[in-house]
Amino acid sequence: MFNVIVISNAVLRDVGVQALWTFLTEGTVDDSTRAMIEEAYYETVSESFDRGLSALKAHMEGVVAAAMLLSAMAGTEDEDARKQVMDLGLRPREDD
Repeated sequence: MFNVIVISNAVLRDVGVQALWTFLTEGTVDDSTRAMIEEAYYETVSESFDRGLSALKAHMEGVVAAAMLLSAMAGTEDEDARKQVMDLGLRPREDD
């Protein structure tokens, strides 16, 4: 069975080929990969707050967005990606 992962040039430019390779082969989140995950999370949280959602709902939407990014990058199952994002301990910031 093959996993096919489509990665845009923008992602490769932002993350870097070496960082992405480390993540895909070792399953570890390096600084640049973590930064991408955090950006997806916090951007989604901010947009959720702008729509008037509670901190809990905003957090839940942020986790889903970050997990979708991680799942697309790594080809992992959605639930595994969600758990990995939760393990990062991200929480809405007070300035969002």
